[in-house]
Amino acid sequence: MLRTAMLGLVASATLTTASPATEYTLFSNLCLPAASGVTAQACASSALLNLPQGWLAGDGAVALLTTVPLRDAPRDRIVAALLSYGLAVLELVPAVLAEDGGEPEAMAEPDLAAGMLRALVALKRVAGAGIVVGIGFGPGAPAAVAALSEDLARRELGAAGERFSAGLGFGEGPPAIVRNGATSPQLRLASVCEALGAAGYVAWAEACYPALIDRPRPAAPMTARLSR
Repeated sequence: MLRTAMLGLVASATLTTASPATEYTLFSNLCLPAASGVTAQACASSALLNLPQGWLAGDGAVALLTTVPLRDAPRDRIVAALLSYGLAVLELVPAVLAEDGGEPEAMAEPDLAAGMLRALVALKRVAGAGIVVGIGFGPGAPAAVAALSEDLARRELGAAGERFSAGLGFGEGPPAIVRNGATSPQLRLASVCEALGAAGYVAWAEACYPALIDRPRPAAPMTARLSR
C-alpha cells in the first residue's frame, strides 16, 4: 500500500532542474487531511512537496512553515540546503493550514501547530517519510515547536499516532529547538543541523547539534546523506 501511494505521488510530480546544490527535484502537490484525527481521509488542501533526487520511502522529511512572502530568499536558501542533504521539504503557509473557511491571517499558534500535525500525517501516510522534523521560519516559528507538545499530538492524533521527531523555530530572539526523544534517531537529525549551516545560518547549526544530537557541531561539516 505504501509503495502504491509513493508511485501515485511520483506519477503526479514534475522533474525540474533546481539550483546546482539540488540538481534535480521532483515537485508534487501533497494532499493534507481535513482533520488530523486518526481516521481522517478527506483532502482539505494541498501543499508543495519537494523531493530531492534519489529520495525513497523511509527517508527524512521537513515540514517547513513560514509566514513570510513565498519568494523569500532566506527561506529559499533553507529549502535548497535541506534538499541537498537528502531531505524532502513540504512547504506550508497559513493559507494551506486554515480549515473551515478560517482566515489565515487570524490563525493563532495552536491552530498553526494543529495544522503542522495534519502535514505530519500526510508526510507519513501518503509520502512514506521516515523521520519528520517541523521547522518554523519567521513570525510563525513558535508553532513548529508547539507541534511537539504531547498533549496536542495525543488530542489530535491519538496515543498511537504519528509524532514529529523534532521541532525548530527560527523567528525573533534565540532559536527554539526541541527533540522528541522517543522517536528520534539522533544521527539522522544531523542532516537538518548541517543544512542550516549550509544555508548560511551557522549559529543556528551550532545550536542545533547540542539540542538534537547531544554534542557540539563537528569542526568539519558532514557532507554525507544521513536522512535514511
